[in-house]
Amino acid sequence: MFIFWDKLFGTFAEETEEPVYGLTKPLHSNSFLWQHFHFMLEMIYAFRSAESFSDKLKVLFGKPEIINPDFRRELEEKFVIIKRKKSSSSRRFRNYVIIQMISVLILLFTFILFEHYFELITQVLISLVILITLVNCGAILEQRRWIFYLEYIRWFLVMLIGFVFFPYYINLIFISSLLGITVLYFQTLNRQYLRYIYGLRQRSF
Repeated sequence: MFIFWDKLFGTFAEETEEPVYGLTKPLHSNSFLWQHFHFMLEMIYAFRSAESFSDKLKVLFGKPEIINPDFRRELEEKFVIIKRKKSSSSRRFRNYVIIQMISVLILLFTFILFEHYFELITQVLISLVILITLVNCGAILEQRRWIFYLEYIRWFLVMLIGFVFFPYYINLIFISSLLGITVLYFQTLNRQYLRYIYGLRQRSF
């Protein structure tokens, strides 16, 4: 990135091959967690598959090209649902993802700008909201069924943040009542939420 170090130490060399940018093997998932941690799983898989101790050391300290690219495909088949034909005709979930991404970017920018004004507990709660939102966006694009649980956790965290800023007794009663109602009608809300996000014709996830 900074070639002046190569110039300084005499290690600079002209490029003789046209570089190819991007991933050598595209990911078959929109999952935030898979995109960030798939290579660690591939290393673990390659380490366990290596026959000799020297091969295991090469996996840990050698070049990335040592890891068999077929391992990612095997892991994707095990942990990730490979690209499939979507049965939903609704585009509502895509618009919902766009709204979430815009909102989380605004929240992230505001959080970075004013984080020194927030207490530690507030910083932790806001960070969890941002993380859950990013995970939720990938899960919605893959039309996962368990996204409502993430929505429920995020809503709970948002209410906790509101209580931290406004620690009044009436707010505690309101939050407790709202949580009680959502727990009581959890399954109904879950079905209605999935039907609204994925469309009325959605049947399998």
